[in-house]
Amino acid sequence: MNNQSLIDYVISEDSDLIPYGCNACLYKLKTFMTIGDESDEAYQNCRGTAILLRKQDLTAVTSTSFNLYGFTDVMITCMCIASGCDYAKSLKGIGLVSANSAVREAFETKKSPMSPLEILFGILFHKCHGKVNDDEKGSYTVSFIEALICFRHPVVFDGSACVFSNINSPDEQLMEFAPYAEIVNSHNIGHSNKRLESIVGELYPKELCSYVVQGVIDPKTWEIRNKNDDNPQRVQDCLQEWIHGKDIESGN
Repeated sequence: MNNQSLIDYVISEDSDLIPYGCNACLYKLKTFMTIGDESDEAYQNCRGTAILLRKQDLTAVTSTSFNLYGFTDVMITCMCIASGCDYAKSLKGIGLVSANSAVREAFETKKSPMSPLEILFGILFHKCHGKVNDDEKGSYTVSFIEALICFRHPVVFDGSACVFSNINSPDEQLMEFAPYAEIVNSHNIGHSNKRLESIVGELYPKELCSYVVQGVIDPKTWEIRNKNDDNPQRVQDCLQEWIHGKDIESGN
């Protein structure tokens, strides 16, 4: 919604919104209002402070050791992952500054037979502290690719169509790296794919999606809230149909 200009910004304490590609984020919001006063007037007069992070401003960040000039969304995401994130730990000795220079070198290398991601992994393994064996390299590559897919193609709710969908089309430069391309391609994005779903989550049927978004169905426990009160029988039928379909898929 933010990237489609349907809302001005997202309020969050999570800086991960930057590698997700969010256009504008209000970070570390602090509000000031009278404790215990929940009147409409109190909320209308509420004041606060926050740090506004805008994606368009990031590329203006320049210094002798850290420079985002010319960085694309993909490059910013790769830099954040390389320096360490919730989905992938960084290699020893790789922080934001070294990740920044590594990503720039990898993505701005011209006329190389290798993909930018292959070049990036080579640079990171060379720059990190200590030796990295082949098993560790393989494990790191997998976690990096899965983190990249989580940030670039998460499942989100499309309010205009009232469905869950994956955002962003496959990235041309990233598609040059086979392990990424095997999971993310034009046939998999927006369609049922077990490998992709195991990383970013499942695309629920439209009707089930609407019940989850409205809070009628708990997506963690799959319990129906207030099922004996005001929810229609159709909610229960919809959930059971989906569960039955999953059982058939798994052979149970």
